[in-house]
Amino acid sequence: MLDLIKNAKENSHAVLFEQYQIPEITWEDIMNFVYKESIIKNDNLKKKVEQVNNLTALDYIGNIQIQEKFWLAPQTHNIFEDFKGVSELLYKLNNSVDNRHCGYYNQGQHNCNSDWHFQGIRMSLSNRNVSDHHDPHDIFYWQIVGTSFWKIDGGTTYELRPGDMLYLPLENSHEVWCDGPRAGLLIDNLN
Repeated sequence: MLDLIKNAKENSHAVLFEQYQIPEITWEDIMNFVYKESIIKNDNLKKKVEQVNNLTALDYIGNIQIQEKFWLAPQTHNIFEDFKGVSELLYKLNNSVDNRHCGYYNQGQHNCNSDWHFQGIRMSLSNRNVSDHHDPHDIFYWQIVGTSFWKIDGGTTYELRPGDMLYLPLENSHEVWCDGPRAGLLIDNLN
């Protein structure tokens, strides 16, 4: 896997790992998490939404950022207790290093030697299209439920099903859409 990632980074192309890790996470787990997050007060998120509300379709409920067409981005960084398999996934990506106790997940300050940290669960409950863009880091995206489509640099399109994981260098742009409700884990390279 490491050789494939190095090659993809050097040659600026994506790599799809089919059935990398089959998720044990269900829609019920995700909806319970959404409910739990929706009752957490987040004044910083409230201010953020109020500041940009005239510029974009952005809203919030509790600790969840809501964008157009019901795209949800919970703001919690520590989801290890809520979702089975996440710590195992990161353990594999970080070459058998456990980074669950990194400050990134509690205070937002990265303080470990691990490369890969999850940004969070991302959910879309409709057929929302995320327009072509670049992320600030190399990323992995692990498809948990539903199906998503990733068009890389305006060319190749990858279809991700539950258990699939896509590696994407920051040099590549990507457009993302789905054909129904979906959820996945966005993982950043912080080193």
